[in-house]
Amino acid sequence: MPMYDPSHPGEIIRHEFIEYLDMTVAEAAERLDMDTRQLTAIIECREPITLNVARRLSLVVGSTTDMWLRLQSGYDNAPARKQKRRI
Repeated sequence: MPMYDPSHPGEIIRHEFIEYLDMTVAEAAERLDMDTRQLTAIIECREPITLNVARRLSLVVGSTTDMWLRLQSGYDNAPARKQKRRI
């Protein structure tokens, strides 16, 4: 069954990585070797997970690059699935 209202991957990063490990965004950005502003934009759901970010997350969090890209794709495609249901 498809997920119709998926969370932005940034919410998952915020809750399951940053908050769970009781880190600041700056600490998480340092661990991910990212700019703090970029990570902030992602966890505020203003920017997508790119291939580069997905690779960094997979190395630090212990997940796969593909998982993060699938989460982003599911989030990006949710409006189209909703519109299709209305037709």
